[in-house]
Amino acid sequence: MKRAEKLRTPSLSKELCILSVIEILYLWKALPNCSTAKLQTMSQVLQGIDDASCEGLKNLLLGSINRCLHNTNDAIQFFQLAARDEVGHLSNSYVQPYSCYELACVLLNTPESAGKGRMLMLQAKEDFAGYDFENRLHVRIHSALASMTAAAAQP
Repeated sequence: MKRAEKLRTPSLSKELCILSVIEILYLWKALPNCSTAKLQTMSQVLQGIDDASCEGLKNLLLGSINRCLHNTNDAIQFFQLAARDEVGHLSNSYVQPYSCYELACVLLNTPESAGKGRMLMLQAKEDFAGYDFENRLHVRIHSALASMTAAAAQP
């Protein structure tokens, strides 16, 4: 409800409305279903937003979009920026743990960084508490850890 109230302010910009729409697509795991052209348009709009209070969220979304576009290095950079965001932590408390999780998922895809990815996955699970959408992230983490365990058990 807090988010809905913020969207009712008369000073709301078009860009911040779009940010909110992209955030919903991200939370519902719908970004991978978007076309490359739409993802690129979303990325351009997000890069034009200059609001310190949503910088972390913007970087989380840019990381996720770049991951969908298979721009792995850019995705890693955006997830790292989002994970370090302290300014927006109060208004978007879920950004840091979700960024750790997303970064972990990217790192788990390559053998040389899989150890760090697993560490970040556990950090996202254990080091954060009391944030928005916490249960949703715990389900994602549990599923990812179960997949890693199953993959390791296969000959």
